[in-house]
Amino acid sequence: MGSNTIISKPVVRINEELMETLTLEQKKDWVSSCPPNMFQIDPHTQKVVLSPPETYHYDSKVTRKAASMGKPGLVEIVQKK
Repeated sequence: MGSNTIISKPVVRINEELMETLTLEQKKDWVSSCPPNMFQIDPHTQKVVLSPPETYHYDSKVTRKAASMGKPGLVEIVQKK
């Protein structure tokens, strides 16, 4: 009897209020520390936005970088089971 493993994408939530406390340079620094293409900076609004869900994968570097910037809770990533 084989088992089928379904890999689901994590749920990612940006704390918009906390994100707005960052300068554009801090946002760029944070985005560059994330897994490639997971987050982008909208060129018109300069807000950090999520990329299409197929690019997500769990990586704790994102949350560690936010904490090292003094912004724990900047993003929440929950791996779905």
